[in-house]
This record gives sequence, C-alpha cells and structure tokens, in this order.
Amino acid sequence: MKNYFRAGELQNIDFVVIHAKYKGQWVYCFHRGRQSFEHPGGHVEPGETAIAAAFRELWEESGITDCYLIPVWDYEQIWEDGIGRNNGRAYFAIVHSLGVLPKSEMERVELFDDVPDNYTYNREEDRANLARIEEALKSNPRGYKRVVVCPYDEGWAQDFSRIRDELSEALGGLALRIEHVGSTSVRGLSAKPIIDIDVVIADATKLEPTVAALANIGYVHEGNGGIAGREVFGYDGKEHLRKHHLYVCTEDSPELRRHLTFRDYLRAHPEAVAEYSRVKEEGAARFPFDIDGYIAYKSPCIETLYRRLGI
Repeated sequence: MKNYFRAGELQNIDFVVIHAKYKGQWVYCFHRGRQSFEHPGGHVEPGETAIAAAFRELWEESGITDCYLIPVWDYEQIWEDGIGRNNGRAYFAIVHSLGVLPKSEMERVELFDDVPDNYTYNREEDRANLARIEEALKSNPRGYKRVVVCPYDEGWAQDFSRIRDELSEALGGLALRIEHVGSTSVRGLSAKPIIDIDVVIADATKLEPTVAALANIGYVHEGNGGIAGREVFGYDGKEHLRKHHLYVCTEDSPELRRHLTFRDYLRAHPEAVAEYSRVKEEGAARFPFDIDGYIAYKSPCIETLYRRLGI
C-alpha cells in the first residue's frame, strides 16, 4: 500500500524511482534477473541526497546523464505487515540524449508509448503513475540538471571541426565564418562538455535564408533567447555529434564581439584560464544539481574579466 504526498513533503527518503521520457516515449530498463521491464530506481545511500541518488540510479540503470530531473511526488510505502514502512520520491526525467548503458543488472533500455506488457510490477498502477506525472507537471515544478565541469579535453577541437564541417556544407556562402567560442574553445580551460558555436553572417538580410538552410539539417530557430545580437538554434537528435549550442550572429553583433574578445583574451592569458577553471570546478562541486547556483558562483569571476576587457 502507498500513500502519496507532494514532492518534498516527506523527510528521510529511502528510495527513488525515475520515470524518464525521451522523444515522446517512456524509457524502461530490462532487468536481467527478473526478465521484465521496470523504471530505473534504487536506495538512497548513507550520506546521499535524494536528488543525487536519482541521478546516480538513472545513470547506473539506463546510462542516461543528459537530462532534466523533476521531483513529482513523495510516497509512503507501507509493508505487508502493516507496521514497517519507508519513504520514497518519484522523479520525472526529461531526457535530452540516451547514454551508454554501464554494466549492471539491467540488460538493455527500450522505449515505449505505454507500459510494456512484460512489466515487473502492476501495469495499471504504473499507468496511473504516468498520468499522475502529467498532472504534477501542470504546476511547473522546479527541476534539476547535473552540473558537470570537466578538465580540458583535446578532443573538443575535433568535435567542433565535425560540427563546423556539417554546418559549412549546409550553409555554403551564407556563413562568412564559423567560430568555436565558449570555454571548450580555450586550451586548458575546464568546461561543461558542450561546444558553443557562432555562425557569422554578413547582415540581417541573410538571416531568413540561414534559418531555412539550417532547418534542412534539423536545426530549429528559437529566437534570440532574450539576448540581442544572437539568434538561438535548437535541434533534436544529432547523436553523431558532440552536444552543442548553436548561435547565428551578424558580423557587427556586439554579442559576437563579446564572445570573441573573451575567448581570445583567455587564449592569451594562461593565468586567467587557471583562475577561471578553479572557480568553475569549485562551483560545480558546491552546486552539483543547481545550475542557477553554479552560474551565480562563477559570475563574479566573469564580471571581473569583462571589466578588464571593457565588455
């Protein structure tokens, strides 16, 4: 028997379960021993928070790391003796990309539109839980994204080259040049392993054909994201490429100038790279599941560098 509560209402969470969705389908893991499908989940280890356990269990049992994790409800599980009980928390994961399944009790990951027939537990109860998630999301609950900062990787330059080549072929003469910007573009700088790219066009008259050319290879124009001087493009899929952020800027864009000035300064000043790396690594350690906290922690360092550069 289970009693349900609002997410965060119960204390001493013993167990987490993660209902994950990728490209409109539910993610289920096939258990080697039980020979049936189930959701990722498991016990919260001593000294571990519930959100940390949810990220860990999701990775261990599905290989997924690139996701947004939302607590959707708490539950009290009452044992068959009617006396013993433990507390659990259910999460909903919006999955951005599937990972590589590590060696575990799970044999494989599959996607379903509904609860699979060969489900370990009660199918109707799980179907009710999937509907409960939709209801919980109506209140726009806060979610969490794992903050991952990695030491500089020599492969990032090659990752950029692969993305640039694909973009160049699609854009032809529309792109004056394609710039690798952001932290992964600076040798020696610790960074989130996401490639930032600025496609530079001559002026605003080239934006419409650029949007059309990028749409032909799967990019979707999402406006300027609240920052004038750049246009944001999202995408779905592209698992053959490193995850990246794509922007289109006109050649006279102040945002492009800021990106290039900051990149070029860091490339020429290893002492600034060392300090910025330290701050980013500390921020990720202090706020591993709080992207806003991480950004706030590193902002004073960035602002100091911007003042030095006059940007």
